[in-house]
Parts: sequence; structure tokens; C-alpha cells
Amino acid sequence: MCGAGADSAGRDAAAHYIAGLCATLVMVASPQRIVLGGGVLQRRTLITKVRAHMKKQLGGYVQHDFILTKRGLVQFIVTSRHGNDAGIVGALTLAKAAAASGDTLDFPSYTLNPVPKS
Repeated sequence: MCGAGADSAGRDAAAHYIAGLCATLVMVASPQRIVLGGGVLQRRTLITKVRAHMKKQLGGYVQHDFILTKRGLVQFIVTSRHGNDAGIVGALTLAKAAAASGDTLDFPSYTLNPVPKS
């Protein structure tokens, strides 16, 4: 496929898989809001498709206004106000909070054993 049809099919596939992630989050973590960011969501139509796909994937199992109404979906699944910078802004925010609280990041130490020669 090439051209506009391929672009639309690609967006539909992306929306389907992102919606699957959102539906899983709803079922596992029951979040109050899902914020999505990154380059793929720069297309305004994609977030609308993600909402529709998630509602369909949940299949009426979740009976809450944030799933059942258009207004609820628009408030529940949102795009990050930081756009493409969402990841770095989040990382820096966590680092700032950790520094303010005096927390340190302790990473386990690993020793690599040499591969035995045969």
C-alpha cells in the first residue's frame, strides 16, 4: 500500500494498539486519567480514534461516564501538553522530586562472568 490509504491504515493500526494499552490500564490500574504523548500523537485525529477503539475494546464491561460518554472520553484520554517533550519533562520532574527528598538511586551491582572457553 502507498499513499493516503496506507497512511490511514497505519493510523488505524496505531490507534488500535494504543487503545489496547489504554484498555489494559483501565482494567488493571483504574486510572483517573490517561495522558498520551510523543510524535505519533501529533496527528490530532489519532487521539479520537484511540478513544473510539478503547471504548469498543472494553465492550461495555466498564460502566462509567469516562467510558460511556464522549465528554468523559475526551477528559479521560488526553494528549500531553508537553507534546514531544513529555518524556524528558517527566524524567526531569522525577529527578527534581528525588533530589528534593534526598532520595538516591541505588542500582544493583552486577558482575559479568566470562564465557567459558570450550
